[in-house]
Amino acid sequence: MNIFKSRIRNFMFGRIDGAMVDAEGSIDPAAEFRQLLWSQANATIRGGEAEISYNLHGEGLSLRGFADTSRGVLDNAGDLPLQPANRVGIDAGDKRGVWRSGVSVLRALQQDRLATFETTVTPAYTQLDANLSWTQRIGTTRLTWFAIAKNLLNEDIRLATSVIKSVAPQPGRSLIIGMRTRF
Repeated sequence: MNIFKSRIRNFMFGRIDGAMVDAEGSIDPAAEFRQLLWSQANATIRGGEAEISYNLHGEGLSLRGFADTSRGVLDNAGDLPLQPANRVGIDAGDKRGVWRSGVSVLRALQQDRLATFETTVTPAYTQLDANLSWTQRIGTTRLTWFAIAKNLLNEDIRLATSVIKSVAPQPGRSLIIGMRTRF
């Protein structure tokens, strides 16, 4: 468990002001880039995180539960921009010889602590991921064959810490199949 409070002098942060600019940075309403302005102010960030785990690296069943939260304010000027959402999650895994499998669930709460110039509240989401792998030895080489399924619920996931969250969500449901080795 960790609880923290940090006071930062001249904290640097960016804000998108709505102006559109071209590749050279000149204002152009028809351009495709948004202007990002940088500022500094004193800030305070408070938060905490907790984790409990069982058998994370051993054979058999493993479990991990975690949660984290943080809150940042610009001294006398409201909330920090791009604050992360409060999160809670659980991971479960199993190792049996050459086989490994796992499932994880992450719940991120709505993030509505916005800086004065931010306009987009980040909605809550639940992310469900799963994985399965098998490792084989060929001579001195280890090959691991794997399948990773991400965002199995096909949620519209938008990260509160992203400056493009309103236009670019995280990928939807996906499946990655592959093989990895070291040499």
